[in-house]
Parts: sequence; C-alpha cells; structure tokens
Amino acid sequence: MRDLTPKQTRFAELVAGSQEMATAYGMAYSASQMKQPSVRVESSRLAALPHVSAAIEWLRENRPPQDSEWASGVDATGRPAPYFFAGLVFSTTFKREAQPASAFGENLLGATVGGFAEYLGMVVGSQALSLLVIACYLCSYLVLRRVWARPAATALEPVTA
Repeated sequence: MRDLTPKQTRFAELVAGSQEMATAYGMAYSASQMKQPSVRVESSRLAALPHVSAAIEWLRENRPPQDSEWASGVDATGRPAPYFFAGLVFSTTFKREAQPASAFGENLLGATVGGFAEYLGMVVGSQALSLLVIACYLCSYLVLRRVWARPAATALEPVTA
C-alpha cells in the first residue's frame, strides 16, 4: 500500500471514525476558502483514490472500539457542548421564572429553532453552524444579563384613599 501524506492520513482517520467526508476534508486540509460543493467534490475524489480508500477500510476494520471519539462521551470538537449549555441556560432561567409555563414554551420554541438549525447545518456545514450556535448562546447570555440586572417585578398593592 502506498504511503499517505499527513493530510491524507488525517482525512482517512476522520472518515474511518464516522466523520462526514466533506467535514473530514475541511478538517484535514485548508478548505475554509472553498465553497461547500467544491469541498464535497474534492473529498469524494480523495476518498476514491485507491490508497486512501484502502487506508479508510483498514482503519475501520482495525480501529479498537475504545478509540472511538464517542467512547468517552466527548470528542475534540465539543459536539456535546450545545446540550450542556442548553440545559444550563434552561435550568438557570427556569428557577428564576415566575411563570413556569412561559419558560416551557420558550424551551419548546428553542427546540424548534434548534431542529431547524440542525438541518441548516447540512446546507452551510458544521463549522459555520458552530459559529451560529455560539452567537446564539452569546446573545442569550447578554439578554439574560440585562433581564437579571433589572429589579424583580413585585405585585402592585391596591391604592386606598
């Protein structure tokens, strides 16, 4: 089998570890300036090279199960992080909420937007989607800081004359 370049090796390792080919190509090569369709074409071409496809198959067959990115529950890209932060934001706001039904409604709306964002990731790619998710959490944090800085609303007492 022909030797792989370091970038080809990284690509093969990522694809063998169940990473999407276009994403693996973007991680292994400097593809940030390339358009997504071009990345998909180049990743397919790379994976079709006999020595690269042989390396991917060999890695898939010989990779030990504990070497899996998800074996520990966390991988280098931080994919579980959005679930952690979503739970953190919800639990923090829920305990301060005077109307729990409102908090559950907002959570449902957030889940719907999150589902849309997941499908958006197929169009724009996971790196661009990660930036969007980070921006959304930052905006949420900034809005919550403003809300928490205000004095708590109190019930109005009837005025008696």
